Amino acid sequence: MYELSRNRFKELKHFCLQYPNYKKELFKLENQLYLNEEDPTGNLAVKITEYRNAIKLIETTAFNLGKFPGEKILRIVCYDECLGEICPIYIRKFFWLLSEAKGV
Repeated sequence: MYELSRNRFKELKHFCLQYPNYKKELFKLENQLYLNEEDPTGNLAVKITEYRNAIKLIETTAFNLGKFPGEKILRIVCYDECLGEICPIYIRKFFWLLSEAKGV
């Protein structure tokens, strides 16, 4: 149940561990976009969209998990916190759902 290969799990885990960086970079880029409107190629807009999509994917998966609160899942998988006795099935289910949502 909710089986992933070792490499896929590692890929998803590292994707989630980048969540705090995505949030910081998104904040910086959004402020930079409003201050510097001379970017004719839209590189900033593309990066902003990528960060928003990554954040939304992680958050949506965490909050749609079911009985377990999404905030706790985010703290566990994105900030590598240990929050007491947690059933590992929720963590495996999260990564399995994330894998399904993220695709290849």
